[in-house]
Amino acid sequence: MPFQLEIPQDMDEYEQEVSVVDVYDIASEIGKEFEKIIDAHGTEALTSLMPKVINALEHLEGLATKNE
Repeated sequence: MPFQLEIPQDMDEYEQEVSVVDVYDIASEIGKEFEKIIDAHGTEALTSLMPKVINALEHLEGLATKNE
């Protein structure tokens, strides 16, 4: 089942914390979608996007680690 983080309308209502395992699950789902795009359009379609997504996931992992 794909990971889905529900984001409330008002950030004051935000209670759910993201764990490191959640970040790994998110990364796995993103990786699967990247594979589909690469299969359909080649690696050039993600050349500039992939490093940005990886960087964002690394930052998210760092924050999750800090919160655990």
